[in-house]
Amino acid sequence: MQKPVKWRRTKPKQKAWAVYTLSALQVKIRPTTVTEGQSVTLTCTTSTCSLSSPSYIWYKNSLPVSTKLTPGNNTLFFSAVHIADAGRYVCAVEGHEDHLSRAVTLSVRYAPRNTSISVTPPGGDILEGSSVTLTCGSDANPLVHNYTWYRRTGDETLQIGSGQNYSFARIHSKCSGHYYCLAKNDVGSDQSLSLLVDVKYAPRNITALPSPSVTIMEGASVTLTCNSDANPPVHNYTWYKKYSSTESSLIVSGQKYSISHARPVHRGWYYCKAENKVGATASTTLHVHVHKPPLWGSIGALLAPILILMAGTVAVCLSVCWRNTETIAAEDDSMTHSEKEDSGPIYCNISAMPTAPGNASGADAGDGDDVQYATVRFTHSTTQDGTPQGCASEDDVEYATVNFSVLTTTDARSEEESVIYSNQQNAYK
Repeated sequence: MQKPVKWRRTKPKQKAWAVYTLSALQVKIRPTTVTEGQSVTLTCTTSTCSLSSPSYIWYKNSLPVSTKLTPGNNTLFFSAVHIADAGRYVCAVEGHEDHLSRAVTLSVRYAPRNTSISVTPPGGDILEGSSVTLTCGSDANPLVHNYTWYRRTGDETLQIGSGQNYSFARIHSKCSGHYYCLAKNDVGSDQSLSLLVDVKYAPRNITALPSPSVTIMEGASVTLTCNSDANPPVHNYTWYKKYSSTESSLIVSGQKYSISHARPVHRGWYYCKAENKVGATASTTLHVHVHKPPLWGSIGALLAPILILMAGTVAVCLSVCWRNTETIAAEDDSMTHSEKEDSGPIYCNISAMPTAPGNASGADAGDGDDVQYATVRFTHSTTQDGTPQGCASEDDVEYATVNFSVLTTTDARSEEESVIYSNQQNAYK
């Protein structure tokens, strides 16, 4: 037990010493267990003190406290305690600061906070096949008693383990994803931000297409393509031609290699190589066969344009001839129809005048006079409206006048006019 402290103080106008006794000081906390946000009170008391109303001073972590004090300063009151208020507290009677109470610790409980993930080894890329450890750290009071690990890939989230550490002995590219942890204690829980674990690896599954071989004819074209799976992506592709198991030569750089006009020299084995910053990998080989085209194929290729031209010419000629044939046939049909309608003969009776003077008086024509017959064929023209000219009616009569000059004897020449009438039956019905 702490021994009582004795001291002397002289009163004014007195030479005698006055002696006061102060018992041990102590600090009490109510409640003894406090959670962040709750209220708490710290009280400084002494069992005996000869001073009627002593004044107290407080120290937190050896530094004076000037706030949260009540009248008389014997009490510290926190209406909503914060973790910043946690610490070691002592009190003393003012004027006797060298005599302090025993220190008490104000512990403020709070849920985990500032939860985060760290990676070992730190920094740099995570390479496939390497050893990796993820550690979940958190600030909490009381300490975290449960850690849970999760991995999120796309829209899927899986719980993958528990414990403060999560380790990969030989990490695989399939382990890539977003990781986060959940820390819990008696007060609450807190989740970390997600950490992207991006596993890098050299190119793999290299394929040279078309695989495993391609056959082309001389003069044809072909394109070889190199594909791969890599992280980070491939930044350089190269194509090689292989001449033996130990000998090959670089042909071209690029993901594709095109042969625009194949020749026998292009025949052989080819492979490609893909490279990223992790490493480089070669594909399996593919064989390119170059064949000569058959003779009939070459001849056909030469004759094809000529045959096409000839076929086109024949088609044009046939089209023209067919059209001419249709036109001629139409004209023949038209003429045939017209001739049939206009072919009716028209007879004209012409009586010859008597040549002898004795007959000049108009003897009967039947007395041995010659009768002349004439057949006249008429072709009807049409007007603009398509109606044959002179087609007024079926009984129209056309008259024709023919003048004959008949020589008589030298003694008596007379010139007679004879009128010949011609009856024409209209041919159009």
